Amino acid sequence: ERFYDTVIPCFYEAETFPYYPKGYGYAVYVGRLIHKKGISIACDAAKAVGIPLKVVGHGDEKLVTYGEFLGQMDNTARNEVIAHADVMFCPTLYLEPFNQVAVEAQMCGVPVIATDQGGFTETVLDGVTGRRCNTLREFRDATAQCLTFDRTYIRAHARQVYGMATAAKSYQRYMDRLQTIWEPGGWSGFG
Repeated sequence: ERFYDTVIPCFYEAETFPYYPKGYGYAVYVGRLIHKKGISIACDAAKAVGIPLKVVGHGDEKLVTYGEFLGQMDNTARNEVIAHADVMFCPTLYLEPFNQVAVEAQMCGVPVIATDQGGFTETVLDGVTGRRCNTLREFRDATAQCLTFDRTYIRAHARQVYGMATAAKSYQRYMDRLQTIWEPGGWSGFG
C-alpha cells in the first residue's frame, strides 16, 4: 500500500539442496495432491513423454494416475529425490503467488516445467531455467527441451537470486529505506 515498501522473495540456504550434474531419468512432482495443483497434468505429461514420474506429497493419492507415489518425506529425503530428477513438473491451475518448490528444484539445478502464469512468470526463466506451458503438447515438448538445459547454470542462477546473501542485501536496502523516510525530506508524510 505504501509505495516505498517492497517485496522480498523467499530465500534459501543453498547448502541444503544437493546438486548432481545429471538426472536419473525421471520427472518429479512435489506438492499437494489436489486438482488445483495440477497433479493430473503432471501425470498426463509424464505419460505422454514416457518418462517415469515420482510423486511426493500428501492428499488424494488416487489422483496419481501415472508414476510412483512416494508420499510425504522429510526435507532431506525430498531434496534428494528432487536433485536426482531430470525435470520437475509444477502445473498449477490457479494463479500461484510464488511456488517455493519450483525455486527449490532450481536450487538443485533441476529445470522446472510450469504453467505460464502467476509467480512462475518471475521464478522460471522460460527457455533457460525451465519452460512455461499452456497445453499438454507444450508440457510434452518442454520435457525433451529441458533435458538439454544447463543444470550448473540453473543452480547458480537460483543461488544468486534466492540465496541468503541476496536476501540479506535486500533486507538491508529495505531497512535503510525505512530509516530515511523519517528524516527531513524523506517523505514521511506520504504513507
